[in-house]
Amino acid sequence: MKTIFKVWIFMILVMLTGCELNEEVVRNENYAAKIKIRETSLDKLLGESKFATAYNKVYANRDKSRTVMEAQYNFNIVPHGAKVIEDGTKTSYTFKITREINNPDYFENLVINVDSIGQPSAYILKYTPSEPLHSGAHGSFVFKGAIKLTPINYNVSQMSKDIVCHTATVMMCNEANSGNTVGVEHVRGVNCNNSDFLYSVTSTTCDVVGGGGSFGAGAGQYTGGNNTGGQSGNGGGGDEDPSGGNSNPPGNCPRCPNIITVPVEDWIEPPLHCDKLNELLKSFNFKAAITNLRSPQVLTGNRELGYNLLLNAQGKLSLVEVPEGNTGDSYVNYSSTSPILFGGLHSHRNVHAPMFSHADVFILSKFYAQYNYSANQGTPDPKIPVHLLVSYQGVYALCMDNQSAIQKLQEIYSDKDKRRKFINEIQKRYDKYADKNTLLPNGYPSDYQKNLLDFLNENNLAISLYKADDNLTKWTKLVLNTDPSTKTNIPINEVNCN
Repeated sequence: MKTIFKVWIFMILVMLTGCELNEEVVRNENYAAKIKIRETSLDKLLGESKFATAYNKVYANRDKSRTVMEAQYNFNIVPHGAKVIEDGTKTSYTFKITREINNPDYFENLVINVDSIGQPSAYILKYTPSEPLHSGAHGSFVFKGAIKLTPINYNVSQMSKDIVCHTATVMMCNEANSGNTVGVEHVRGVNCNNSDFLYSVTSTTCDVVGGGGSFGAGAGQYTGGNNTGGQSGNGGGGDEDPSGGNSNPPGNCPRCPNIITVPVEDWIEPPLHCDKLNELLKSFNFKAAITNLRSPQVLTGNRELGYNLLLNAQGKLSLVEVPEGNTGDSYVNYSSTSPILFGGLHSHRNVHAPMFSHADVFILSKFYAQYNYSANQGTPDPKIPVHLLVSYQGVYALCMDNQSAIQKLQEIYSDKDKRRKFINEIQKRYDKYADKNTLLPNGYPSDYQKNLLDFLNENNLAISLYKADDNLTKWTKLVLNTDPSTKTNIPINEVNCN
């Protein structure tokens, strides 16, 4: 009897391995172009008869506030950001789901699939990134990692002991933002419609079902790159269920039903200037310059120091130290002749405000006027210039968001009265944080940050403020907190670039 059981287990594992490795890229432009994708909300979907009919089949009889799925598998449906994918007569609805305690190592989706005859089925997809999610084209994001599918049994009368395989087809796109060229591979979104760059990655998960549990579940692994499907991960044994509850898939599934979906995550597009600023942190010379500028010898010295930031036609960054003759107690004069100068990096001595001055703000317009934009195919772009500051309170960056910032700065500085008011106002804001006895700066970082951001807003300047972490590994965008209930105690919100 033991021998028969061992043979049965061996056969099961062989069959599981076969299913588990059934992962490939499906690249068929004509097919992909026919698949329609849109974004909506749960409330709007409940007004569509096809979805409402399917959804009502999984409602609890007593408690209409949660579905049977939510109650049994202990999750909540996020009502916004749902993705609807229509493939001929079949439709899938994908929602982000959350739990009472969310694991930061992965995120989960609920997929409700309605087949050609209107029969619904439901699944939990668990996405475990192998690298942090990051920005892709079309406002979407890049996902690489493991994909695990768990069928949901909302009909508890269906119990068996069978091998059950289900396939998830994840829609992908590799078109660049500029269009008609290959870019970063990313999750397909509503703006990805060029059939030449659409494809899908399939991942099949198999379970042995018996009495309400599963074992030997395989997890598909998508590594990306060169439009290949990657390889299957070893899902391993045990009674693990990635949904966090017992896995009760529907019964026998000989044809491995295939659902089509895209990952849904509360993805926030990184702030506008993150890519540019992150590139600076990849430069050894840039980090070395900052290390020099924030040394005690410089911050307590008798003159500011600085570096010209240069970007040649090939996009290569170089830094050239500003000659001592072009620096002083409270100024750094950058090169006024180089056509590849796109920015500057300078220090503020400890006796001065640890935040950008009026001249530091205005210099952005001069960088814009001087740079020949050869690295940008000759197209003037106000988002390219950057001005950086090193003070005893940290490393900051200023960047213009659009053309209006250029026009506004030029308008202010071309009018004598406006220029005088501009200069006096920003200095007056900083002076109120000076020590009454020594007149040295004595405010908190958030005090200076808030006053600069208030000043920029009041002058209608579309200019963003960023701060690097102490280890020079990442940037955060600093924005004013507009929530009346918290802004008194937390005047500044931070938006991560990474």
